[in-house]
Amino acid sequence: MLSPRSLLVLALALCVCLVSCSQTEKADRAKPGTPAYFWQAANTAWEKGDFVTTVANLDKLTVRDSEYRAQAQVWLMTIHAGFAKGDMEWADVLETGRKRSRTGEATFRREMAAARSSASQSVMSYLELANQHLSAGVPEEPVIPFTAAPPADRPIEINKIEKGQFPPAAEAALIHDRLRAQAVAESTKAILPPDGKPNRNLYLAAMAKEMIDLCGLYGPKRLNETGRIRMITQVAGHAVESMTPCRSEE
Repeated sequence: MLSPRSLLVLALALCVCLVSCSQTEKADRAKPGTPAYFWQAANTAWEKGDFVTTVANLDKLTVRDSEYRAQAQVWLMTIHAGFAKGDMEWADVLETGRKRSRTGEATFRREMAAARSSASQSVMSYLELANQHLSAGVPEEPVIPFTAAPPADRPIEINKIEKGQFPPAAEAALIHDRLRAQAVAESTKAILPPDGKPNRNLYLAAMAKEMIDLCGLYGPKRLNETGRIRMITQVAGHAVESMTPCRSEE
């Protein structure tokens, strides 16, 4: 059995340990409102699969210079590309359902228009960030600051929607979110180097391909805006022109 003196020493040691741990935790927490704080918040939200909150925090890092700005741009571009593709697919699902709906065609049309409008906003956000990113110059070993988003399965409820049955609003929102999550996962996978080694040309090629894919939103069967297609292809061309030319062997 420990003596009273030994118990006192043990209690003091425990208090010191607790204070030390508490101070370490506080040191690890960035001060609210600082770039480091928003960066930590973005990472925390990303790990939870909360892409909307991730975007909200990353947005704050792109409006002013900081050590996180360039990385935030890359991260935001990837999420916006995923959001746009998820919205595009959701709109296409609604388009199919609208054609088969007997009573809810107006609802399908309204939601379809909203989805394509949202997709267009994401594409324009992507384009603005891509312009800034390319103009600043892409390093030989691009830093990709995120891990791949977890893969998401295509919602089985889509089958009913495509047959003309529009679900309750809350259920529709969940299906839409899952399509977005699926697309974000695909976009992160596309930009990450397959072997884990950063490669400037592969990175720029992936950017260019992403932009060409996003052109589909403005085709004749969707928004039919050729001007937007020209804007996107110009930036995609900038990405290709920024690639390091291959050296021929002598």
